Amino acid sequence: MTANDTEIKVLLIEDNHTDYLLTSKIFAVLPNKHRISLEWCQSYEEGLALLMQDEHDIYLVDYTLGAKNGLDLIEESHSKNPEIGPFILLTDFDAERLLERSVQLGIYDHILKSELSPSIIDRTLTYAIQRFQTEQALKSEKEFNSFILSEVPYLIVSVDKHGLISSANPAVTDLIRRDEADLLGKPWKDLLHEDDRDNIKYKINDSGDVAFETHLNLPDDEERIINWNILNKGSGREELDTTAFILSGKDITDQLKIEETERRRQKMEALGQLAGGVAHEINNLLQPILMSSQMAAAKITEGPQKKDKEYLLKNMERIERNTKNAAKIVDDILLFSRGDQKDLERVPLQEAVLEAVMFVNEMMPSTINVNIDLEKLNPSRIANINKHELIQIITNMFINASHAMFEKGDITIKADSIFLPPKEAHFLKLQRGDYAEISISDTGKGISEEDLAHIFNPFFTTKEVGEGTGLGLSIVYNIIERWSGSIRVESEVGVGTTFFIYIPIVEA
Repeated sequence: MTANDTEIKVLLIEDNHTDYLLTSKIFAVLPNKHRISLEWCQSYEEGLALLMQDEHDIYLVDYTLGAKNGLDLIEESHSKNPEIGPFILLTDFDAERLLERSVQLGIYDHILKSELSPSIIDRTLTYAIQRFQTEQALKSEKEFNSFILSEVPYLIVSVDKHGLISSANPAVTDLIRRDEADLLGKPWKDLLHEDDRDNIKYKINDSGDVAFETHLNLPDDEERIINWNILNKGSGREELDTTAFILSGKDITDQLKIEETERRRQKMEALGQLAGGVAHEINNLLQPILMSSQMAAAKITEGPQKKDKEYLLKNMERIERNTKNAAKIVDDILLFSRGDQKDLERVPLQEAVLEAVMFVNEMMPSTINVNIDLEKLNPSRIANINKHELIQIITNMFINASHAMFEKGDITIKADSIFLPPKEAHFLKLQRGDYAEISISDTGKGISEEDLAHIFNPFFTTKEVGEGTGLGLSIVYNIIERWSGSIRVESEVGVGTTFFIYIPIVEA
C-alpha cells in the first residue's frame, strides 16, 4: 500500500463472527496497520445503512449475507448512490460463476476466504484504492470538460476517423435544434448546408489550424454562417478523410452583418472624403475633351479643308482617350462601392495570362519595354478565375508600374508552377498545395516601408491629388482573394517593385 499519512477506513460486511475475527487478526499484522481502521457490521440491513453514509474508503463484502447476498447489497447501494466504492467480494467458493455480474457491478476483486493472508489483503487494498482514486480523478476531469463544453459559446463537434460525429456540445444542438443522439454516427458534413458540402475552401488561420467558413444546415431555411477551425490536425485537408479531429465553430453571422454595415459606412465616408480629388481628376480629363470638341466644331463650322483632317482626327482621338479614362475612374468607384463579383471559370492559366498581357501591352507607351517569361508555367495548369478580372489585374499592375517609372523603363512579368509547403502557405494564409506564381516587376522609384503596410488599403495612394483614386490595388487584392489566392509585394526605394500573385491550381 502506498505510504502516506491518510487513514484508510475499511468496512467489513460479514455475517459470520468467526470469519470476522480471522479477518481482523490479518489486518492487525498488515505492514501499514497503524494507518488502517477496520469497522465491522454483520447484516445486510446494517451494511446498507452504513454504505449510504459513504464514510469509508473501501468495502469488503461477504457474498453470503443471510437470505440475500453481497452482490444484491452492492447492486442496491449503487441504485441509491452510484458513487459508492470500491468493493471487494469475499467468497467461500470459486467466484468464476459470479464473474459476469461482478463486472457489471464494477467489483474490483474477489478473494477466497481460505486464501486470506496479510500479503493478499495488502496487495488487494492497495490496488483497489489506487484504481478507485484514478477513476475518480478521470471522472472529475471528464465532468469538468463536459461542463466547459456545455458552457462555451463555441460549437464543438468531435469527429472519428471515419468522418462520423462522435459528440456535439449544447451550442451545436441548440443552434440546429436537434438532439445530440440524432447526430451521433452521422457524417460531419451533414451539419453543413448542402450547397457547401462539396465546395469547402480550406485555409490556414493565424494559429496554424485548418479553417473554413460554411452555412449551417438549419430548419426553416434560416441562414447562419459558421467559421470552423479543425483542431489537433496537420495542415493538409487530405487528412480529414483518414484521422479523427475536433471541429470548433463560431457563429459569425451577426458579426459579418455588423462588419458589412461598417464597411459600407467607411466606404461612404471615404467616398465623401475623396469626392474633391475625384472631381478634380475627372475635371482634368473633361477640360481637354471640352476644348478639343470646341476646336473641332470650329473647324467644321469654317468648313474643314483637307489639311485639317489630321488636326480633327487628333482632337477626336484625344476626346476618346480622355472619355475612356474618365469612365474607368467611375467604373472603379462603382465596382468598389457595390463589391461586384463575376463568375469564375476553369481556364488554362498560361494562355489566359498571355492573352491579358498582350492586350494590356498595346496600351503601354513605346518608352516602356515589356518582358514576358511564362515558360515555367505548365500550359496544362488549370485555374478557377475570371478572364476579364485577370485583364483588370494585369492592366492595373502595368499602369501602376508605368507611373512609378514615369513612363520609361522595364516591366517584367514571369510565371511559374510551384508547390507551397505548410510554412510558406501559412505565411500567405493559404492551404498548402499547387499554385501558379505570377510576378510583375518594374524598374521604378520603389515604395517605402511605411507605405508598403497600407498598399492594399482602399483609397490609399502615393500619388498627388487628382492623379489616382487609390482603388486599383484594393480591387486587385479583393479579386485575388475571391479566387482563393494571395498577393504580396517586395520593393526597394530607388530600385523598383515586384508584386507576387499566387493562384491555386485545380484539377483538370
